[in-house]
Amino acid sequence: MLLPLSTRKLPGLWHRRKASLVGTLLVLLSLLFFLQNRWHGSSVETASIPIDTKPPRPTSPLLKNQTTFWRDLYLIILNNDPNCDKPPEVVVPQKLDIGYDSSHAHPRPDVMFMESADVTRMREAHTNFINDLRKTPPKMPYEPGTRGIVMTAGFNQLPVMVISIRMLRRTWSLLPVEVLLADPSDYDEEICDNVLPTLNAKCLVLSDIFQAAETGVSIDKYQYKIMAVLFSSFEEVLLLDSDAFPVYNPLTLFEQEPFKSTGMIVWPDFWYASESPYYFEIAKTGDIPLLSSRACVESGQLMYSKSKHSMSIMLAAYYNLYGPTYYYPLLSQGAPGQGDKETFAWAAAALNEEFYPVREHVMALGRFDSNGQYSGSAMAQHDPIADYVYMKTHGVPVHPGGDILDNPFDIRPSQVRPFFIHANFPKFDPSTIFNFASPTHDTDGSAVRCWMGEERATELFGFDVERAFWEEIMGTACEYEHKFGCWKGKQGICERTTQHFLEVFHEMPNQSRPTDSMS
Repeated sequence: MLLPLSTRKLPGLWHRRKASLVGTLLVLLSLLFFLQNRWHGSSVETASIPIDTKPPRPTSPLLKNQTTFWRDLYLIILNNDPNCDKPPEVVVPQKLDIGYDSSHAHPRPDVMFMESADVTRMREAHTNFINDLRKTPPKMPYEPGTRGIVMTAGFNQLPVMVISIRMLRRTWSLLPVEVLLADPSDYDEEICDNVLPTLNAKCLVLSDIFQAAETGVSIDKYQYKIMAVLFSSFEEVLLLDSDAFPVYNPLTLFEQEPFKSTGMIVWPDFWYASESPYYFEIAKTGDIPLLSSRACVESGQLMYSKSKHSMSIMLAAYYNLYGPTYYYPLLSQGAPGQGDKETFAWAAAALNEEFYPVREHVMALGRFDSNGQYSGSAMAQHDPIADYVYMKTHGVPVHPGGDILDNPFDIRPSQVRPFFIHANFPKFDPSTIFNFASPTHDTDGSAVRCWMGEERATELFGFDVERAFWEEIMGTACEYEHKFGCWKGKQGICERTTQHFLEVFHEMPNQSRPTDSMS
């Protein structure tokens, strides 16, 4: 990277023309002094123009290729606008947060209405988009043979994201991390330039690509994830929410089945899927699948091989760019978590691209209060390698006793170990987490564990994962208390977090790096 202009050296030229330059500089200084004296008494106010001597914000080395790719893809997306007179809308509200049970043939909800002419328009646009991709496929940029972890975060989510990356590093994973930010307002210089590089992570800004491509695209909330996949530099990607982390080293997930052959893995949510029958007509997928075939998707973690799934990733981008008006309601019909989460798997299914849906049910992590109220604050997703082996041997796991319908908060034992934790609500930001009545405190005011006791944690994960998590929360609070821009003006974050840690776990952690989550 070039140094700022004011600090760059010009060898040779200085020595050859030293006398001339000195004379020129003296003349310039005299002129500036003269002008300053004249302006000092003037009634005209002049604005000072600061000279920015900071190094430029890092951009991807693939920026040129990313720009060309995005221009080509965005044009195809724009040329195939669904352009409906009346977008799909829910006309028969229905309870859709029904716990998934693979043994129960739950009827598919059909609560939306679309005019037949609009269904035809969407089907034609969908078909034409795929045909245009196949005719002149934009070349997706990535570094061949690379793999890494991709995360998205906003300015206020950076503390939670740093905690997640620290949990990743506890597994002894050396996989690089790319953090995709929406625009420069999310770029915290202290964190991106100084803190993240020590964790083998770096920030990239999506708007740099859009501006370089001169597309002027505006994206929001649920659309960030697919953009992060599109523009990450890795060929093989583990996409994580800012508040999600692996409990074990994720490198093995890239190296073994089912990812090795399919190149794509999705994980389940608690509920039945709820795609509208209109979607299958629009995407021309053939028979409408039974709802017992798999649960809806929880996208806190997602794995992609961009070389194997470039077409479906671009179709998922199409679904997401037209998501809020068209594809989000079509794929969820207003169910919990409606957004991007169903677009990834259905884009692959629409193109007959193979992917692996983890079958072991998502596990709720939380506790019952002293007054009997349940306080959930995280979920655990399971090891796809063990899930794949179990499926080959035993078929789809069916839990006894009515499955999740009886008690969605029961932490059940399984032959498939939990692998990821998504600590999604509330966010475990040490500057704000103690503002909530739960999960850190009982109704009687006492500090408590959020998820489970030490013995149960060791049984499920092989070590006390909750204590490890709080060690990294405390480490983040104390090491970076005065570094996060979003913590500016806040006091006592380290002290409050340390106090809570001691109240719950009774002793400070050992100074040596833990090795409990290596395997």
